[in-house]
Amino acid sequence: MQDPYDALKSRARSLLSTGINTGLSLFNTVASNFNGADESSGDEEHVAPAETDTFVEKGARGVIVFPTTSQKTGHRKMMHINLYKMHFVTYHDGNKRMHPCSDVLSIYKVSELQVNVEMKGGRSKRIIFDKEGMADRFHMYIEFINEQGRAIRRAYHEIDVGRVGRVLRGDLERALAKVDLVVDEEGLERMMQFGSSGHDCVDFYQFFHLFLSSFVSNLRECLLEWLLQATADDGEAMTSQRLAKIVRLLPGEIISFMPPEKVHWCVSGGAKVGHSAVIFPGRICATNYRIIFLSSRRASGLQQAGHSRYDIAGFFNMISLPLAAIQRLYIAAPRSSLYIVGKDYRCLRVTLSGAENNRGNAEAYLQMLQLLAFPPPTLSGDAALSTGSSRSVSTASDFNGAANGGGASGSGSGSGTDAESERIAKILAHLNLRPEGERCNFFAYHYAAQRSAEDVSLGWNVTDIIKEYERQGLVGSAVWRVVENKDYELSRSYPRYLALPRLLTADQIRAAAAFRSQGRLPVITYRHRATDAVLTRAAQPLVGLTQKTCYEDTYLLDLYRTLGHPVAAFGAAGGGAGGSSSGGAATTSSGSAASVDGGGAAGRAPQRKLFILDARGKLAATLNMAAGKGTEDVSQYHHADLVFGNIDNIHTMRSSALQFADCLAYKGQAPAASSSAPTGAAASSSAAASLHPHASLLDSVRSPDMAFLNMNGRLEDAGWLKHCRLLLTAACFAAEKLHVDRCSVLVHCSDGWDRTAQICSLAQVLLDPHFRTIEGLAALVEKDWCAFGHKFHERLGHGGDERYLPDERSPVFLQFLDCLHQVMAQFPRAFEYTEDLLVFLADHALSGLFGTFLGNTDEHRRSSRVLGCLDETLSVWSYVLRRRAKFTEPSYEAFAQPLWPSLNMFDLRVWRRYWCRWDVTAHPKPPAVSGAAPWADDWGDLLREEEDFLELLAAPAGQQRGATPPAPPGDASPPPPPKPMRFTPIGAASDSTRSLSPVATPETCKRRPLEAAPRN
Repeated sequence: MQDPYDALKSRARSLLSTGINTGLSLFNTVASNFNGADESSGDEEHVAPAETDTFVEKGARGVIVFPTTSQKTGHRKMMHINLYKMHFVTYHDGNKRMHPCSDVLSIYKVSELQVNVEMKGGRSKRIIFDKEGMADRFHMYIEFINEQGRAIRRAYHEIDVGRVGRVLRGDLERALAKVDLVVDEEGLERMMQFGSSGHDCVDFYQFFHLFLSSFVSNLRECLLEWLLQATADDGEAMTSQRLAKIVRLLPGEIISFMPPEKVHWCVSGGAKVGHSAVIFPGRICATNYRIIFLSSRRASGLQQAGHSRYDIAGFFNMISLPLAAIQRLYIAAPRSSLYIVGKDYRCLRVTLSGAENNRGNAEAYLQMLQLLAFPPPTLSGDAALSTGSSRSVSTASDFNGAANGGGASGSGSGSGTDAESERIAKILAHLNLRPEGERCNFFAYHYAAQRSAEDVSLGWNVTDIIKEYERQGLVGSAVWRVVENKDYELSRSYPRYLALPRLLTADQIRAAAAFRSQGRLPVITYRHRATDAVLTRAAQPLVGLTQKTCYEDTYLLDLYRTLGHPVAAFGAAGGGAGGSSSGGAATTSSGSAASVDGGGAAGRAPQRKLFILDARGKLAATLNMAAGKGTEDVSQYHHADLVFGNIDNIHTMRSSALQFADCLAYKGQAPAASSSAPTGAAASSSAAASLHPHASLLDSVRSPDMAFLNMNGRLEDAGWLKHCRLLLTAACFAAEKLHVDRCSVLVHCSDGWDRTAQICSLAQVLLDPHFRTIEGLAALVEKDWCAFGHKFHERLGHGGDERYLPDERSPVFLQFLDCLHQVMAQFPRAFEYTEDLLVFLADHALSGLFGTFLGNTDEHRRSSRVLGCLDETLSVWSYVLRRRAKFTEPSYEAFAQPLWPSLNMFDLRVWRRYWCRWDVTAHPKPPAVSGAAPWADDWGDLLREEEDFLELLAAPAGQQRGATPPAPPGDASPPPPPKPMRFTPIGAASDSTRSLSPVATPETCKRRPLEAAPRN
């Protein structure tokens, strides 16, 4: 057997004989590496071909040689990295210098060929490479050695017990048995073939390079990663036809980018990919709708279950990330990995495999994906837009008659047309949209173009706001009426139809709107049929530092207090806009006023109160007075009480959600505290308590039970669950006043489209069983979120990447869904829909697949000159109703009574189905073991059947969900008014208190046994 040392000396001498001036350097390098080394790995020459300019020795002491150039003389030299000894060697004036990799503090890339290495002791080294890409490879090896070099060498020693410099099949079998892993013969063979590149042994160099795209820390993880890479099924070459067959592209979806290279990708929750993320070998491709990540990893070699980290759920066989849900794309050194940060609180890392792993290829990926996700705007400031025909709807309301006759309408005038075109152009520019006729910003337009007219109209017809008003008894009422907000001139962010008191005139409506921010006057969003009390919503009043008052606003709120009946203190007459009400505020609503509901003494109406729930803290509301806004002065309103919800603003919620996701993703790693972390409700809760006895309920949010949240880092500092509890507390407060005290409630925050929508929606879910059905949830979202102007476009960042309106983004709608999940977790049988529907809505609010969540206002979605969603896009509810069984709870039982959830922190839980789905360890185990249904995200394939979808994800095909439940009970005859009760959270209520008002509790609505209600 020829000694490899002699073979390498012979090769070095041959290089010298050809006149290559690097032969001596190579000879010295090889000689210094093998002096005093252990037994060699064999008689094979382990040197890469010379034309690669990177010489690699694959013995037990693996060496990677980089050709470099002397900075002084310009002569070519050799620098090498010793993978086994974990140091790199440079040459200076003929002297060899060894530098431990652990001494490297940082590596700065000066150019494509030069790097500056900063080391301990203030030392620095400038290295000039001969070819592009070598600087990145050098950086990659140094960082990888410092991160995992010792762990990999220790694992190799545990396998290569005899220290012979190679791993044979018997060594591998003993190592697998040592860590209690049972692998079949096929798996062992594939591991040896994969690790040795077709030979019968694995040396250290080969073993080291198995984990360049992985994160391992011990022998068990090394063996599992080796096994899963070896058993990955790369299959035949990926083609467009094969990809379309595997993925089943949506109607209108086309493949835009399909690189041929194999990649390693991983996904993690939060804004970064942690060391615990599992690496998936596979491929990626991009369409005009999403980026698709395919995994070729399969676990056929594993015979023993229970290895939680590597027991991969079928969920990860294919992951989709819609282009509209991408927040940021960037490349991070040294491995030239492409990072994709999603708006749904996940981060994906893509690393190219083998020789394709270089910065040039990664930058090509980056540029292509940026072009797909963030197309350059084509709208110029003076874009010419066609005027189009305005929609005319006949109406008999006094308000529209006065509106058409008063003011300059601009109809028929050229100046009015130009002004309207300019306004539309500004809207399109603000939304970062293209002009009319070039709507390519969202895939929703391509998707709907392939659907039938019936599919397009189905969802929009089901969620008509007029139908919801009729169901509540507001249409045709003696005291309420529905008026049209024609051309949205009263308030641009309000729906087309508003429910208001019948006694209010058109001029009074205008004056009341002028007194509220954004023209969002108090209007009815829900009438509780059991008590006739109404839930109203508005924006903050424009009181300012001078404490302005408005007669019409005071009169309007008093009509809500008296349930729409005449108010004696005001009568039929009304003052002008801005008239002071301080004189009449002291009088009471009594005297000759008619009885509200037939109760009370003759000639006297019951003295009901009006509760004004300001979702903000008192300090925040007071500070708004400096900007000419503020909150109500209850001394100017009759029998009104003001309560503060102490709910933080959108900026705090944005920071809280990101920190919450990071805490759940990085187990045992506490992220740095945010400077905008929530400070809690304690600062302003005492002020709220002084306004009304029931306001102490909002102060009870502080709890000593928060310590348990430290289990996953700094969840307590993130404050997400605390914010959810504040919202639920405010919703329970509003529901209690409507149902128990039989009093009307006005809810507002600053502009009335964020916290107001959350509180009003949750209160209606608690009170009305209709909103616990699929149709009811559709009506609720369309009414209180879409129609009432929640700014989906800005809150979700639909207009572009993270630089587009960063201060306006906030997970407001997601927080509502999380709170709804908290209620569903306590009353699982009281809801027709499952949490899968909530996840579906959270995902597709970001995906851009449906027109429901596009734009900021109802006007944006309805106007054919802005978005035209009703005519050109599909409603999310069309899809939901077509696949109703997928989102239906089999154990659902209609429950007509209100729900009073527990507000104890121990009863609030992390929404694992949403926040933890990117963690492979959080997924339910196989149904045969856990009895739980596998998680499967649905990205909108209307043509795919349930069985095919589960088969594609390699998940066990379970039993179909139950049949559609019976229709929700009608409310032709309202239930009798409840007996008075004291509001007490369920966790603290006594049996006697509970019996006063039959409500649903977590005990009465707990889930049926799994055997009786199987789920797939």
